Amino acid sequence: MDANFKQKDSLNIIEDMMLTAREEYSTGAAYYFVLWGIIMMVYSIINYIGLSTGNGWESWSTILFAIGGILSFIKNKQTEKTEKAVGRHDRLYMFVWGGVGACLAVTWGFGPVMGMNAIIPVTLMMYALASFITGGTTKYTPSIVGSVICLLFAVVAMFVNFAMQNLVCAAAVLFVHVIPGLMMKSYYKQRTNA
Repeated sequence: MDANFKQKDSLNIIEDMMLTAREEYSTGAAYYFVLWGIIMMVYSIINYIGLSTGNGWESWSTILFAIGGILSFIKNKQTEKTEKAVGRHDRLYMFVWGGVGACLAVTWGFGPVMGMNAIIPVTLMMYALASFITGGTTKYTPSIVGSVICLLFAVVAMFVNFAMQNLVCAAAVLFVHVIPGLMMKSYYKQRTNA
């Protein structure tokens, strides 16, 4: 009986370790980092061109957020069908980035009240904070490094005009979202194929 109990304990420990490892790397964060990073980069570049040339492109760029919302919804539904449980890291990403999304909606919605030149630096600081929290909690170094770089870009954005802030934002998002997301995706593929 004692040997069976120890055997069951060993199997439970191994199973817990496998679930924890799977949970750490199987989070859908990579998809959302890359998706929203690319959307924000394209949005920022379109705004820069529109504001610099006066052609009005920037008024159409907000459609990108609707596209991102639809793609996120579809991915979420696919994930719900295949995943049996929500991991702790998935919940962390959901609450931290969901909170940032809500704060950004208020920030951008009340931009004229705040002053348009404050919007992008505040946005970048929120990205940096959220990435620092999620990276530190999940022990994912590229997110921590990306958050520091993003914070530096936020400082740079404070000293340039609104049109140029959009280019600064595009560069910052590359480091805080796209590169960490692609690295996470690549790392997870290597772990699952090993």
